[in-house]
Formats: sequence, structure tokens, C-alpha cells
Amino acid sequence: VMMILMRRTNGELPFSADAWAAWKKGKLIFALTLLAAIFGGVPLMAVAGDRFGGPAVLLILTAVIAAPIVAYVKFLRNRGPQCTRIDKGLTFLKIPSDASAQRIQQHLSAGRAAPAALPAT
Repeated sequence: VMMILMRRTNGELPFSADAWAAWKKGKLIFALTLLAAIFGGVPLMAVAGDRFGGPAVLLILTAVIAAPIVAYVKFLRNRGPQCTRIDKGLTFLKIPSDASAQRIQQHLSAGRAAPAALPAT
């Protein structure tokens, strides 16, 4: 049902070199944390279970679950534009900073005539 009701949009948004590098770094850190949790945590739990028992396994399991979540929240969550609504051909975005919003607005309106100024009230 979600796939049927979901609206999608595509577009290009400008990124500064620093922002793009930070985004790629965040994705890499998250992926490495997830892989380390899966491929390192499972064998570590098996060894710890044999040597130290249940509490050690529980502690390691908690760390294996928490590490990717912490990496995601710290490096990826709310770090880029988010689509909040698509309505009648308009896409509404939540932008992390005013400077980013201005650059995106300039990028999307490039080549168009500037809107007429509103009269002073």
C-alpha cells in the first residue's frame, strides 16, 4: 500500500565540496560500522559466550546493535535536504541551513526571470 500511495520526485541539488565530502564520509563510516558489527560482533559473541557466559554476550549484543544506530544518527540523520511534501507538482523540502536553502533556490531558479517584487505594505 505504501508503494502505491508514495509520490516520488527526482532532481539535482547543489552541494559544496565540503558538504559532499562530509556526506560521503558519513555513509562510509555508517557502512563500516554496520559491517564491523555484523562480521565482528557475531564471532565475538560466540567467543565471549564460551569464556564469560550470558552477561558478556548481552553486552556485546547491545554494542553490536547500538554502534550502527549511533553512527547513523551522528553522521547521516538530518544532514541533507528532506522532502516533506509533494503537492500539485510542487516539492517542499526541509533544508538543514539557511545558506543551503539559498544555494538550492538559486540553483533551481537559474535561467528563470526573477519574481516581481511584492508591494510594500
